[in-house]
Amino acid sequence: MDINIFFGKYGGRYMPDAFKEIGDVFEKNFEADVFKDEIKKLWRQIGLPNPTLHQIKNLEKLNDVSLIQNHLCFESAIGQVLLARKLQKKKIDYSVTDESHAIATALLCSKLNISLKTFIKPETLSEKTRSLLSALGSELVDTSEMPFPSSNQMYAFQDWMLNKEEIYLLFDEAIGPTPFPVIIRSLFALYGEEIKSLYLKKFQKAPDLIVAHLDQASSALGLFYPFLKENTELVLLENNEKETKTTTVFMGAISVVRNMNLDNQKIVPPELTHLIDVNRVKNIKVDGEIADLPLTLQEKGGIIFSDACSYINLDYVMKMCGKHKSIIVLTKKGGW
Repeated sequence: MDINIFFGKYGGRYMPDAFKEIGDVFEKNFEADVFKDEIKKLWRQIGLPNPTLHQIKNLEKLNDVSLIQNHLCFESAIGQVLLARKLQKKKIDYSVTDESHAIATALLCSKLNISLKTFIKPETLSEKTRSLLSALGSELVDTSEMPFPSSNQMYAFQDWMLNKEEIYLLFDEAIGPTPFPVIIRSLFALYGEEIKSLYLKKFQKAPDLIVAHLDQASSALGLFYPFLKENTELVLLENNEKETKTTTVFMGAISVVRNMNLDNQKIVPPELTHLIDVNRVKNIKVDGEIADLPLTLQEKGGIIFSDACSYINLDYVMKMCGKHKSIIVLTKKGGW
């Protein structure tokens, strides 16, 4: 495995080299079947569903549309918790961006007897979920009470920098300094490989088109990665809204940051940004008007989703039905 330092002009490691051991241990273990078997074992033990292709039939004139639920992040969480254990770390720092991912991470840490410190903004999680995380032994840190505005990720990153010897910083995005972008992408791509295997077995060919949304950036990267050498069009949709994008050194790597000075700031994975720059992934802005789509999907496909970006992805697919006949669509965020 090549632990890339840069992806084009993005990525890097602009801080003291405290990460060589992490990269070395990951490289040593990742290709071993026993490590991947451990991931699958824990996947089953906490009750996560197996990868599936949900087919939509008779949706406009499309021949084959396969919907993929976004469970890629769970494989990454499992792999990182196992990596933390192999590094003999006593604690994990984690910044919450998704409720289901937070519960899975807390279950994993409780099962493997690793302390978990979870950085949250209260509005990110329901009171019931916060109570569950506490019951599982997670220490909750309310970042809304911090003295200066920043993202959960930055607070977790700062806490980890003060005690790197004992703490593993768990990322749920393929971001940060080398080797984290490659580690997280590789773990996300394990699920992508399973999806590819299922698809080839069913259709005997790679899909013409894969569609995901920028709000699912790292999951999209994990799904796209196994198809990079295939003749498959990869499309990353983005809402046509007013938001800023800043290229800067952020969390120790050159990154594109969305809404840099706002609470909803989000880092785009450096590898994904590079793939967009070299035109391997098409980044397309779309209108957020999807009012008619839920009814259309319910009538023609019997499909109802809980998140807007699923509808936006499928709206784009419907408009592309004359060009592409076999399509994979990444749908809602992970859940049981």
